[in-house]
Amino acid sequence: MKTIISKSLLILLSLFALSSCDKDEPTDVVQEVQDLVIEMTETTVEPRQSVTIPVKSGSGHYQVSIESIGIAKASVDKDQITLTGVTEGQTVLTVTDKLSSQSKTIGVTVSNKPVLLLSHSKLIMPVGDTKIVNILNGSGAYEVRMSDDELGSYYIEDNKFVFTAKKIANGSITITDVQQGLDSTFEVELTSIPLIIQEKEVEVLVNTTHKVSIDSGSGDYAVTFDTPDIIEFKVAKSSLTIKALAPGEGVMTIVDNASGDSQQIKITTTLQSLTTDRDGQEQLKAYMGFGVAITILSGNGQYTIDVEDSEVISATLDGERVVITPLKLGESQITITDTMSGESFSTTVVVSDVPDRITFKLDGEVITKLVFEPGANYINLSYETDVDEYLKFYALDKSVIELWEGWNNDLYVMRGGNTGTTYIIAKGYYDGEIYGILPVEVK
Repeated sequence: MKTIISKSLLILLSLFALSSCDKDEPTDVVQEVQDLVIEMTETTVEPRQSVTIPVKSGSGHYQVSIESIGIAKASVDKDQITLTGVTEGQTVLTVTDKLSSQSKTIGVTVSNKPVLLLSHSKLIMPVGDTKIVNILNGSGAYEVRMSDDELGSYYIEDNKFVFTAKKIANGSITITDVQQGLDSTFEVELTSIPLIIQEKEVEVLVNTTHKVSIDSGSGDYAVTFDTPDIIEFKVAKSSLTIKALAPGEGVMTIVDNASGDSQQIKITTTLQSLTTDRDGQEQLKAYMGFGVAITILSGNGQYTIDVEDSEVISATLDGERVVITPLKLGESQITITDTMSGESFSTTVVVSDVPDRITFKLDGEVITKLVFEPGANYINLSYETDVDEYLKFYALDKSVIELWEGWNNDLYVMRGGNTGTTYIIAKGYYDGEIYGILPVEVK
């Protein structure tokens, strides 16, 4: 028995050792390091004056060096480099990312002549883009002069010069501190953004819209279409919204006003089929005192409504809904026609009185109308019925009353926010039939 135990222990110890060796094996972990980005390329400081240079991106581990130590000195703390002037002259500050080994150089001038310090000596940016130049030692009162007033637009807030490029050009911008009498000039190189639209052919159903994404561009476009009667469109900075009005086809041309680039899109518009929420219903029930509606689910936006017997019902078009009002007992055919496609939908509307198969009671007494007197906020009703269908009760106007169903044929009615008249309607949950109504007046 002892021999067996020893062998078992040896096996277990061996397996444990193998498992431990596997866990202790080193794994290769690759840490992605962002490119080193410092937007400042040149700066000027006075002796004993310091300026902070931000590192926009990198590993967070940097080394700084000055080519001529006697002219300036530098230190780094996380993503902030502090440069201090020592004596007049010119030198170069080098910033090296310790992890990626990438480096950037900044030209440094130390001068006894005071200057307005800016975070950038040059902006290179595409038209439509916006960049910020920080004013590092300003008073807050500035004047701006551009070599070309059409270069772009700008505003100054909290010592930040915010510039948006508007024109493809090279130029310069001078910021003057009017209180200190200092100024500084930086160059701008404004380039074009290529106009890129992926969709080259678009098919749009009449009476629907389609959005085309503008993947790249300045945001300032001129758009033309060679068949203007079949669509309408809206142009935004990064998209085009097209609505089809009639069937046909044409070519849309988009021109970027900044770069002059252009793109074309072939647009085809086609008719929709006419469908409604009553398709397949040969008869539509309506009750005196209550309207009923037919919703147009798809179609081309232009319709005519024909009523066979205008003494029985009337019908009006409200957007994509045909609202039918019963006028007297009887029946009448109604026809909806899509005038663009020629398709039509017809059904027979049968108008009858509301079935009286619900008996409403208040405190055990039968009522035919419920009245909320002033000061009354809550009423408990009950009802009796011979309907086997599961019933659902609801208030026709929820701003006048609110309604809850309880156990044992109880209804809880609460005053709403408005006074006026409305109805409590009893409807079959599955068959949708109306089995009774109760007028309600809230004083």
